[in-house]
Amino acid sequence: MPERSEKIPTEPLVMRILVRCPATARLFVTGLTTKANTFAQIEVVDNRLTCAHCGNVHLWTQENVVLGRQSGGRKNEVRGRK
Repeated sequence: MPERSEKIPTEPLVMRILVRCPATARLFVTGLTTKANTFAQIEVVDNRLTCAHCGNVHLWTQENVVLGRQSGGRKNEVRGRK
């Protein structure tokens, strides 16, 4: 049986920027996206968001977000920043 060849991505993945609610510990979508390989280089201008879970306004930084895959239909697949 022939081996399946893996698709090698030619472009960086576009990731969703997710923030963890400090009150509920649940992730919520910010509506922002970024390429995974350039996220550390962007300048965060407006980092206040109203939380979908508790309704409070939370501040976020590049250090406390989670990047989640945007495509593939898997809502729960996320990657923590290290």
